[in-house]
Amino acid sequence: MLIFDSNHNFIDGNLNEKKGKKQFKNIIIGGLIITNLLSFSGCAKNVPCDVQGNHAHYYINDDYIGRYVVSEKSSLSGLNRLDNYIFVNEEEESLLEFINKKDLFKIDDNKNSIDNITDNQTDYKEYRYSYYYLMPMPITYTDGKNNYITYNYIPMIGYSWTSNPNRGNLTGEERVCHYVYYGYKVIKNDKGVYELEKSEPVDSIAEIPEGYDYIKEKFYDIVNLYNRDEILDYEDGPEEEKEIISEDEYNQSQSKSR
Repeated sequence: MLIFDSNHNFIDGNLNEKKGKKQFKNIIIGGLIITNLLSFSGCAKNVPCDVQGNHAHYYINDDYIGRYVVSEKSSLSGLNRLDNYIFVNEEEESLLEFINKKDLFKIDDNKNSIDNITDNQTDYKEYRYSYYYLMPMPITYTDGKNNYITYNYIPMIGYSWTSNPNRGNLTGEERVCHYVYYGYKVIKNDKGVYELEKSEPVDSIAEIPEGYDYIKEKFYDIVNLYNRDEILDYEDGPEEEKEIISEDEYNQSQSKSR
């Protein structure tokens, strides 16, 4: 059965029985993950299953991070089903439903896969640079009956960041990009309803506070090391709709405007 402490924090019940862990370990060792993934066509069809009684199958994403789900579908929201399973009661099924709805994964069940991701997530430096583009400026005119819109294109200067220290038009500004991680705690409130609590950002998975046993599929952010409130959510270069021009074209346009 599921067990909760005095604060209603979930403590492992038989969802992580040694038998289930051993089965999944054997699947990984035997290379059956690859076999299972190759057998899926991508459509969420039911997979034949001879298991009797309430049970949950193990589903994994492309990074081999997984969770148990009560389903017989071949795939669910980017997760592919494996053959190993555990038996669940009604309360456990309710918890698994909440975990699946919130896109949670148990840290302890996925340590190797998480380590494979985080081992490559080291700090790196970025450099600010400028680029030139044309910004459309709408102009409205009328012929007496109808209104029309045309555009003038104004040369502008924009900025972005790159990890290439030899890129052109560098401004001399630099920053250090740093990974931070979040854990989640599943709590059952006084009304018997599951709730989710997010941890503060930490510098490694090992520093996630005790009790925050879960992560989400996207369990990290990249921040400015010297301003951790600044989450770096961007792509190198200008936005796709911007029409880029050369530095010479920009300089010529500035000369004409003087």
